[in-house]
Amino acid sequence: MADEEINRKENSFHEENEFIIDTDLVIKCSDWNPLHVAASRGLRGLFKRLLAGNPELAEALDSLMAASGEQQELFKKLLHGNPELAEALDSQQRSLLHLASAKGHIDIAKALTEVRPEMCLARDRDGANPLHVAAMRGKVEVLDVLFQANPHAARARVDRGERETILHLCVKYNKLAFLKQLLEKFKSDEFVNAKDDGGNTILHLAVSDQKFEIIDLVLKKTKIDVNATNAIKQTAMGIHYLRQGIEPEGADRDIEDLLLKFHAKREKDTIDPKWITEQRNALIIVAVLLATIAFQAGVTPPGGVWAEDSKGTQEWRSCDGS
Repeated sequence: MADEEINRKENSFHEENEFIIDTDLVIKCSDWNPLHVAASRGLRGLFKRLLAGNPELAEALDSLMAASGEQQELFKKLLHGNPELAEALDSQQRSLLHLASAKGHIDIAKALTEVRPEMCLARDRDGANPLHVAAMRGKVEVLDVLFQANPHAARARVDRGERETILHLCVKYNKLAFLKQLLEKFKSDEFVNAKDDGGNTILHLAVSDQKFEIIDLVLKKTKIDVNATNAIKQTAMGIHYLRQGIEPEGADRDIEDLLLKFHAKREKDTIDPKWITEQRNALIIVAVLLATIAFQAGVTPPGGVWAEDSKGTQEWRSCDGS
């Protein structure tokens, strides 16, 4: 009876104090931390407290995500039993889905989106959602999982800086494969032609950074406006000529040939000559009208020539019979 009572008290003690962890287990598994132990042993309360009490430990999930299949299954079970874990954020406002997306962990990303698909729209400290993070890292493998869970996340802009679209991020970070996949999913000309806060389309950015493969892809696979202007009235070709002045040799010539093939122009060449002629004719008509009005005002003094005290006026009126 004494042994049974001792065991009962020990079990009760461990149940009420989930922060007590098997020290030998942690020592033997040097790559693990308390968060791993909590997940692997199904200590839900401990897992939640560790995550909430020290958000930096969320980063330790990276190694858990890359762990064995058995450990991942334990984590998934824990997650499905406690879906609120998917809402946990670290000190940089990154969710577990941000971390999974950044590392390309498909299974964990899928498990997270199954319990909390709205976390695809969660923003980190830099204003990026998990899809943005995946794009910046070029993790094409998680694109389908995130896109299917919440397609709206792909259309959302980054909340900071230039407020880029996900397409801008692909160009900025030179993620050609990710951009290809996105363009296959999006058939919207409006989205392709979207501008950042500087008025730049993805073509402006690609030409500015001399990314030939991306320029080639965008011109051949989309209906982008090749002569769109940014906030300072530059076209993509205008940016190209500016760069050519700085670096006249190299890939610029290939880019120029490609842009010309798609009828790209400098900003000064985008003005329609017919429009200029019409405007000039309109100005001539206005000038003639103004000259006529000025002349009329000069020969007709205020009050006219019909003053009441004029003898000539009286005589003229008499002849008129009035």
